[in-house]
Amino acid sequence: MDLFGLSGLDDRYAIQFIAICGLCTLLWLLVMWLTPPERPEDLTDFYKRVRPYGWWKPVQALCPGIAPADRFADDASMVGLGLVFCYSSLFALGGLLLGWWGIAVGSFALAAVCSVFLIRRINHVTAES
Repeated sequence: MDLFGLSGLDDRYAIQFIAICGLCTLLWLLVMWLTPPERPEDLTDFYKRVRPYGWWKPVQALCPGIAPADRFADDASMVGLGLVFCYSSLFALGGLLLGWWGIAVGSFALAAVCSVFLIRRINHVTAES
């Protein structure tokens, strides 16, 4: 740690963190390489039940007429709105507790706007499916 100018930090934590991450990565790679792949029947059953998007094109080709249930753009927009809602709510509460009225009102307004858009997105997405 002295090399990076971080001599005041606990060196053991960083070393343990790197060792644990490396060991976990090594173990899951070994399990992946040493176990047989899933049977195509299991993958098609899963795909028919869940209908995921992403890298499922080879399995989707085995299930004609079954499209993914969701879209990445819909999920990403809802996650983004939810994150902005959560953080702006936290800032609104912090502004109220600390007496920073401008931050509190602005953050509360942002949280309210995000909640309206998030509810509309959820209703829109669930109405489509």
